[in-house]
Amino acid sequence: MNRKVYLSTYLITLYDKKDKNLFFSKYLPEKDFLQTFYDFIFDLGTDPHTSINLKKGYKKTLKIAADKEQHISEDNREIYGFLSSGLSGERAIINDTESGNDVFKMNRNHAKMVNTYYQVRIPENRRFAYLILQRQGTFGIKKLLEEAFHKYLIKINQKVNLKVNNFLISRIFKRMLEEGRIFEMSLIKDHVEGHIEELYDKGAKRVAGRTKTVICTERGLPLPVKSLAYNLYMRAQKDGPVVVEQLYDQFDEIDFEIEYNGSKKTIHMSNVGRSLPDYDVTDELIIDTDTDEPTLASLKAQADILIKDMEDYQEEKIRIK
Repeated sequence: MNRKVYLSTYLITLYDKKDKNLFFSKYLPEKDFLQTFYDFIFDLGTDPHTSINLKKGYKKTLKIAADKEQHISEDNREIYGFLSSGLSGERAIINDTESGNDVFKMNRNHAKMVNTYYQVRIPENRRFAYLILQRQGTFGIKKLLEEAFHKYLIKINQKVNLKVNNFLISRIFKRMLEEGRIFEMSLIKDHVEGHIEELYDKGAKRVAGRTKTVICTERGLPLPVKSLAYNLYMRAQKDGPVVVEQLYDQFDEIDFEIEYNGSKKTIHMSNVGRSLPDYDVTDELIIDTDTDEPTLASLKAQADILIKDMEDYQEEKIRIK
């Protein structure tokens, strides 16, 4: 297999019409989200979800992978398997690059469908659930899955709202800092001082705009910047301004651009949910020599590790409270 495989981590929450956070195991009277999500997955088999982008002229389709089994474990309260997604809307010719012959003509209603691993774990008596989605290349299905599930909730007349938020795992962020390099740090304020010479005068008049100070280097910023990034990310209070005691100042956002494992990722300190939570698991997977695809068992093993990290973090938050 000559491509990278990423697993992305998300936290799911459920809300009623009054925006009250609901328990997943009893989000409605006699309704457990475990069964609802399982029913939704199989509904995709008979009623695939489509998302049409009129501006760009293409359509995304999401359905269950016809050649794969879907699994539910009531003991572990989890569901996992493969979904299938693809883009259509363009005409193209499929060419055999070895022989040079054209082998198939794609019409606008044709789509190259790609199988994507998913795993949902739904703890009992908790107001959150964990979601793992496979991402291949630049194509992910998070938004498509959200749209499909909202459509299903309307279909079964359940008036609840589902939110899927990015979840950046602390253990992996620490490893990124230890083994990677920070090339850029951006200090951002959501205003501009009234006069350029008074940018750091606390009494200056503020006007609408954005002030961004960028510190960068070609070889990587020094170790104290890594320590700052770790301390800011691990701080208990993540709401409100980001305070940097060393600068005697506070900022609306601080971004760090980190290179790790051959790719670059931007980590946001205030709006942590904007940080892409995708992790390269390619080297940890077992590849089926017949299909040239990762085996289900090896994907699940890596997803279990990521979910365990998320569980540890969430349960620690509950214990602290």
